[in-house]
Amino acid sequence: MAVTQYSQQMLAGGIGLLALLDCMSFVASAALVAAIPASPRTERTPAARTDLSARITRLRTDWRDGIRLCLRRRVLRTIAVFLLITSVGEGVMSTLFAPFVRSVLHASAGTYGLISAAQAIGGIGGGLLAASIGNRLRATRTMGRAAVAFGLIDLAVFLYPGGYAATWPAMVLMIVVGVPGALTVTSMTTLLQRQTADSQRGRVFGALSAVEGIAVVAGTSAAGFLGRTLGIVPILVAQGVGYVLAGTLVVMLLRHAPPPRPAPEIRAHRAAAR
Repeated sequence: MAVTQYSQQMLAGGIGLLALLDCMSFVASAALVAAIPASPRTERTPAARTDLSARITRLRTDWRDGIRLCLRRRVLRTIAVFLLITSVGEGVMSTLFAPFVRSVLHASAGTYGLISAAQAIGGIGGGLLAASIGNRLRATRTMGRAAVAFGLIDLAVFLYPGGYAATWPAMVLMIVVGVPGALTVTSMTTLLQRQTADSQRGRVFGALSAVEGIAVVAGTSAAGFLGRTLGIVPILVAQGVGYVLAGTLVVMLLRHAPPPRPAPEIRAHRAAAR
């Protein structure tokens, strides 16, 4: 109770202060990204700068090329299906988690903030762990198994209130889930980078981002409607089940996939450095 009261005092600045802090975080992130050295680019012609229709055509062509690459390669195709399933769940989670805390856990806004903070702590800890051991793990296996673990922990978060009325298990589980969550993301990113050449990577990432965005919108829309008709917990359970199924699918489809090799540009760079 004292922790909840303290968190509410921290939020006394109101939504305006929170929005300002959020904006500052994006500005800091943009500054860090801008500090990354850019690779040399060919100078575009004046016509390319001004011809909007040509840009749109090029964008459409690149997006189709990215989709084609994803469909052609088994690892990329599996990742696309994985993102399609799990992103629907992410849309569900973003829509119904606050109502879950309020209506199922019967907790306050301050407690919701603490649970979200616990999730952030878990993500940071999981990221540090993934950075330290990720190079010793096979990405194809790690991605699937970590996703299954992520889904099972999510299911525990959504189902335990049915037998135990307290909020601290949610905080603990949100910290724990950060480890498989970080391992899932890092292994998937590793696979994407190693399965594409530099000239293809932007197209593949763009195509997968479009798939992810469409799935999130679908999940958000479905959660808003089904959460009222079927209930909050059953829909959130579907999110956890989705991760378990998607992770199992990755394990099965990529079980005999060869270990991913660095893209040609990376191999050439390593050879030149020797």
